[in-house]
Amino acid sequence: GAGRADTIWSMAARALSVAALHVYPVKSCRGIQLSSAVVGRMGIRYDRQWMIVNEQGLFVAQRGDGIGIGVPSLCLIRPSLTDTELVLTAPDMPGLRLPLAGLPGRSTTVRVWNSRMTAIDQGDLAAGWVSTFIARERPGSYRLVRMPDEERRPAKRGEATLAFADGYPFLILSEASLADLNNRLDEPLPMNRFRPNIVLRGCEPYEE
Repeated sequence: GAGRADTIWSMAARALSVAALHVYPVKSCRGIQLSSAVVGRMGIRYDRQWMIVNEQGLFVAQRGDGIGIGVPSLCLIRPSLTDTELVLTAPDMPGLRLPLAGLPGRSTTVRVWNSRMTAIDQGDLAAGWVSTFIARERPGSYRLVRMPDEERRPAKRGEATLAFADGYPFLILSEASLADLNNRLDEPLPMNRFRPNIVLRGCEPYEE
């Protein structure tokens, strides 16, 4: 409608730009800053394509919020991407290397919040790695799973599909919104606390 067109024109007139791009290959682990991004059917390529789950298939995240398994130290797992591999490193752990295309494995049902979907287990070596690391904080047995490329998990609204992200294939945040929030807080928060895929510059707070 006219209101939306006016907003787009207004944003363009203020030289709206992308300030940063991020991909998070393993849900709730560290992100990777990108200079450019390839966008596929599930958002930025490899975003939240892998996830750690417990033996019941419930997702593990830095925060649990009463449903997921809360493990704050996941922030110490650092993924990186080569042309062919996902590489995971963490303090006092050997590196774990997995093919970007995923390992063939058993299909298993996993849960992200109230959403259930099919994932592919990435094997005992990966399970041992994540279990060893997480057990320092929360003892238990954990698995690493990958979203199949052919999976069609719908977004909360609209026609988009996504991997293991919470509800949508992109999370967009502006520098102005974070600055406005931090003006209201005693202790400012960094941008990475919100784990955005796309950071915008040049718009008004919350205009994104």
